[in-house]
Amino acid sequence: MLIGKSTTNLYGVVDEDGNEVVPFIYYEIITFPEVNEFIVKKNKKFGLTNHKMSL
Repeated sequence: MLIGKSTTNLYGVVDEDGNEVVPFIYYEIITFPEVNEFIVKKNKKFGLTNHKMSL
């Protein structure tokens, strides 16, 4: 998994093939690579998600 930054300065995550797995809508992403989970920040709120967007 790779974290990327869009031209609008928002973050998202892509897999090794370049497929978007977490949309580029977040102001910040903190990763936990060993478990494929991410803390995301949007509009001053934090949340937890994974590479399947199911948390």
